[in-house]
Amino acid sequence: MTGLIDPTKMLTLAAAVLLPAIALAAEPMEVIATDERAMADYDNATVPTPAGVMVSDFAYAEGGAGEFPSVASGAHGQPLPSGMLNRVLQPADHRFTAQIDALFLWQNNIASRPLYAANGTGQTVLDANELLPEMAAGPRFGLLLHLDNCYALEGNYLNVRPFSAERTLPTLVDGYEQLDLAGLTFDDISAATASSSGQLQSAEFNWRRRAGPMSYIAGFRWVEWDEALNMHNTTSFGSETIDVDAANNLYGGQVGYDLILWNRKKRVRVNTVGKAGVFYNQVSQRTDVMSPGTPPVVATVTSDAERTSFFGEIGGTVNFRLTKWLDWRLGYSLFWLSGVATPAQQLSLVDIEAIPPTTAISSNGSVLLHGATTGVEARW
Repeated sequence: MTGLIDPTKMLTLAAAVLLPAIALAAEPMEVIATDERAMADYDNATVPTPAGVMVSDFAYAEGGAGEFPSVASGAHGQPLPSGMLNRVLQPADHRFTAQIDALFLWQNNIASRPLYAANGTGQTVLDANELLPEMAAGPRFGLLLHLDNCYALEGNYLNVRPFSAERTLPTLVDGYEQLDLAGLTFDDISAATASSSGQLQSAEFNWRRRAGPMSYIAGFRWVEWDEALNMHNTTSFGSETIDVDAANNLYGGQVGYDLILWNRKKRVRVNTVGKAGVFYNQVSQRTDVMSPGTPPVVATVTSDAERTSFFGEIGGTVNFRLTKWLDWRLGYSLFWLSGVATPAQQLSLVDIEAIPPTTAISSNGSVLLHGATTGVEARW
């Protein structure tokens, strides 16, 4: 038989290609194991893959720079297929890592906004930045699903509250005047109390890729910062209350890193984590006023807007190994919000006594939260 395709040559070529592959597949699986299997779920990790040999993870030795991981390979060093789908639920030293932390945070960097002045002199006697909130506490939960020793999916949630503070002016008959508190400027205030409270809440979902001591992070995050400012006054006509609530809901993407700085013989590990992003902010404010007089003033005004805001987080953690699967964690974290609405900013934008009452919204504020963290980390 003649022509462009010769069956004899085609069969010979197919045999030449397939027979070496069949012989290679028939060879015994080559597996590399660690010298210390009790620790193989954490550092110096090497576990078998279906194709033969798994990634050898790095070790940060005391006083040394450590070794970076090799590329995942199959039998006789042949590379495994690349891509996310080919890596889903590949062999890993441990499949899950869970972290539970308690956060103890303080609020700082409160912007100045005079609230009350001495009647007659105009000297400020109470400013919003004098409301220094007490420490607030709350939990943070984290869970990582390790697809292999390189890639992981991560989810985190935290809720810290209340960032509360209170200041009271001593009683002095007609001793104080209001400094444009939602349009009120009465100068017959005998006593005043200002209080504030805040809450930070966040949930995030991230994709992580590990390369040596560095893990790269990218994902989606939701952040909620709610803050309230309440003022209670005693006047010659009776009691007066002014309540301002500002809410910020941030949605958007973030990028970050998780860097191991030191790993002392696998018993003490020091790492730093940083994440930041530019977010869409759905911001709103509500002002409620009940003021005595002739006639009395009872009014509520609201406003909302869509803005762009920034949120960033940075911190450091020291892990002390208790068992091969459990660590105790101790660290420090800082959270920064910029381009958000705070209650004191809204006071000058609201005029309750106007007919009808007028309002606007400002989101040029910033919030700084920082403090200690402690908790545990489990791996299985």
